[in-house]
Amino acid sequence: MHLRQWGLAFIEIGTVTPKAQAGNDKPRMFTDCQKVQAIINRMGFNNKGVDNLIENVKRAKYTGILGINIGKNKDTPEEQAH
Repeated sequence: MHLRQWGLAFIEIGTVTPKAQAGNDKPRMFTDCQKVQAIINRMGFNNKGVDNLIENVKRAKYTGILGINIGKNKDTPEEQAH
């Protein structure tokens, strides 16, 4: 079943960066119940880059509203992150 068949008003996908990157070392998601009662998420934007995302979106032919989060690559200096 495709997501568009669920009748969703919109879909929001995870963060994409300009260039592909591997993300943080594993474990990336874990709990530490001794200190905090929460799930810690340190994924590090592991993704195949914006060019790959664009091709996937075109291939999916999704016609609804698609939210895409954009992040900077880990090796991009803050002053160039605009």
